[in-house]
Amino acid sequence: MKLWSLEQIARFGIMLLFVVVVRSLSEYFRLKYFQDGPVALGVVEPLIAGSLIAVLCTWAAVIFYFLRRYRTVIAISAGTIVLLLAYKIYTIR
Repeated sequence: MKLWSLEQIARFGIMLLFVVVVRSLSEYFRLKYFQDGPVALGVVEPLIAGSLIAVLCTWAAVIFYFLRRYRTVIAISAGTIVLLLAYKIYTIR
């Protein structure tokens, strides 16, 4: 018995990418309201780059979803998560 089809997994991947985009963009507001003083551009710059990565990968995943390339969507979704984790580790150092 097949639990999830490739299309359903691809939909879940796209949904997860949209959550990542919202989370990345909302980080600015967390810093704005919970940090003492104004938010410096140097603090926000990595967040903007991470958000741009997430948005571009989400756009690519949606395009491939409409082309019915579900395995590619799944690969883009998983690759984006790994890429953003690596980017976060890189920017922390």
